[in-house]
Amino acid sequence: MNGAHSTLAYALAFCRLATLFIFAVSSVSKARDLSSFRKSLSRFRVLPEPMIGVAVVLVLIAEVSTALLLAWGGSWLTIGFGAASALLLAFSAAIASVLVRRLQTPCNCFGGGRTRDVSAVDLWRNAMLLLLASGGCALAVRGSASWATPLGVAEWGLLGLMAAFVAASLMNLSELVDLFTNEAPA
Repeated sequence: MNGAHSTLAYALAFCRLATLFIFAVSSVSKARDLSSFRKSLSRFRVLPEPMIGVAVVLVLIAEVSTALLLAWGGSWLTIGFGAASALLLAFSAAIASVLVRRLQTPCNCFGGGRTRDVSAVDLWRNAMLLLLASGGCALAVRGSASWATPLGVAEWGLLGLMAAFVAASLMNLSELVDLFTNEAPA
């Protein structure tokens, strides 16, 4: 593998793993506490109440499917990144709607137990996640068999650790912002 191709392979693998971790954690967390997720969707007031139950199921199916597509890779990788990008755009629109309407409700984007209300930080987080997903999509579309998969176990492991760190940081971005701005949690 030459230098340019190895850099692209590393970037693609990093985007793939980070996006996979985000959607896997998000779907498992929501599935573990469906009632909190349902309440959160209801409080967003973007759907009529009778549609909330269906939306809960559809979001879970979409998130699990996205994680599986990213895990399988190959020709499914571009579809997985596209699905991740579409979901992140939809989630961002819902968050923006909550902010514009000045609703005070927790996001529960990564499962129940979070009490802090939706804020602009959630949109910034989603923008960074969208960069990972759309960047991965662009790399997957551009990629070829010559550089898309020839990484060794150690390389996958190191990239996995870095991607897990970035994913965890982004999932907890609000708390990190609070920590470094000395703001008390709401």
